[in-house]
Amino acid sequence: FVFLNVANLSEVKNQELLVRAFKFVTSPEKMLLIIGEGDQRYILERLIKSEGLSDQVKLLGRRTDVENFYNIANCFVLSSLSESLPVTIVEAGKNGLSVIAPNTGGIPELIPDGYADRALFDVGDVNQLIKLLNRALDKSSNDDYSSAMKEHISQLFNNDEIMHDIIKLYQRR
Repeated sequence: FVFLNVANLSEVKNQELLVRAFKFVTSPEKMLLIIGEGDQRYILERLIKSEGLSDQVKLLGRRTDVENFYNIANCFVLSSLSESLPVTIVEAGKNGLSVIAPNTGGIPELIPDGYADRALFDVGDVNQLIKLLNRALDKSSNDDYSSAMKEHISQLFNNDEIMHDIIKLYQRR
């Protein structure tokens, strides 16, 4: 089961929480792929090593082929301390991934009705995040949520031009 995180490696993106929670995912066949670069890389490398997760958590750096990773992942996870409208959630949903993310900013509006209990955790709550990560392992439940996510994002962003404009805005920052 592959979890994916795409974000800058910065304090506000809080991948430290994600790595700590990932240690308690019950599947022996688990993998966490983190795409991004930033000033927290060294801290994350040390944490991954000290938690004995070097074989299961990979820091992949900045990538130009992120789309390929959306296609191999089973679930997209953000662990940020704050967000507005994360384009990465839109991209993950568009690619049919279930999403786990903090209940902050515009994130709740990106989650389909009836799925908040599978998707949203209180900012910084490692226990809630652990529970959601383990719940995602249920294939039929995750498949159902993934389909609902894809449909919901398609309805919210039914125009590729709108999505293109949003991505361009983020790339300018």
